[in-house]
Amino acid sequence: MLQKWMQGGKLIFVGLIVVLVAVLVFMASSLTSARSEANELRASTEAQVAAREADIRKDERSLADAEWEEREKYCNAGGRGNNFVGPDDYGRFGFYHPCTWAIYVPYPARQGGQFEAIFHPRKVVMGSGEIYALRFSIVTQSYDSVLQARQSSVQSGLITQSTFTNIINQGMSNEYKITGTRFDGQMVPGVQGGSEVIFKVRDKTAIVRTDSSLFKDDFERLVKSIVYTP
Repeated sequence: MLQKWMQGGKLIFVGLIVVLVAVLVFMASSLTSARSEANELRASTEAQVAAREADIRKDERSLADAEWEEREKYCNAGGRGNNFVGPDDYGRFGFYHPCTWAIYVPYPARQGGQFEAIFHPRKVVMGSGEIYALRFSIVTQSYDSVLQARQSSVQSGLITQSTFTNIINQGMSNEYKITGTRFDGQMVPGVQGGSEVIFKVRDKTAIVRTDSSLFKDDFERLVKSIVYTP
């Protein structure tokens, strides 16, 4: 009887050992799994933090680059850029443009006729089909004839027409208003987003134009700085 009881006790003891080992294995496995999940969570969190920090640094660099570009482009005259003035005998038509724009004057109108100046960032490359940041010209055609020449494009929907008005020296004793006609659309065939403003300057017509939407912000800023003698 005693022998049977001892044998039964051994079996129970062995069973307890097996259960204990199983519990320990389970606990170790659970601990390993928990540790793995914690490591994965930490790695994921660290990756998210690193990505966010990289985005912040990228945004800061982009902002710094934009601020630097702005300061570089509009470096003179209290942040207005460089002042350009056309021929005196053509009404001294002038405006401010980015300091980083190069200027080429293919038609200086030394002996009358058309005046033309081309502006583009860094360098002006002449050639057919080139897209420029700004084309400024004073042509000998009348204001009405220049407007009429664009009506077919307006009627076909290639460009839209509106009135341009700007107040010069607003709030000052020498305040005055300049007006013109604005066109938006395809200034160059196949190129969207161009704009031009046309002004009557004495017996001639001044045309200020950007070929593409790439320079629209600079163009909008530029046309607000235009001054001339009507």
